[in-house]
Amino acid sequence: MGLDITFYKENKLDTDNHEEVGYFRKVNFLLTYFNATKEEDNCRKIYITKDELKQFIADLNDELANRNHDSLDGPINEKLKTAYVFFGGPVDYDEWYWMDVKAVRNWAQELLEGDNIDWENDNLYMIAWW
Repeated sequence: MGLDITFYKENKLDTDNHEEVGYFRKVNFLLTYFNATKEEDNCRKIYITKDELKQFIADLNDELANRNHDSLDGPINEKLKTAYVFFGGPVDYDEWYWMDVKAVRNWAQELLEGDNIDWENDNLYMIAWW
């Protein structure tokens, strides 16, 4: 039991044709970042554009470059703050949080630069459930 977040690509013309391209467990800042409408996230399909993914990577890079590595303060960017979700993982800004930030940044960068998504023919979505 807990927060599971899946990213998947879906063909624009054939919505039955979709494939997982990322999975994270209890990384709750993803909800804060991608939920601009502040709607209930449980099982809601959230569309993410290529430009939004680029901005996400830039925000993660800025956060990692500008934080004080000697402290465990939270992020400067409000969109990267943790979110309390039932069994959604920790809300502390400890070494595990920053490890998740690095792991998510690496995954997102690889997704953007790789050939796993054909941005002309595929859409990227995130879905979270708990």
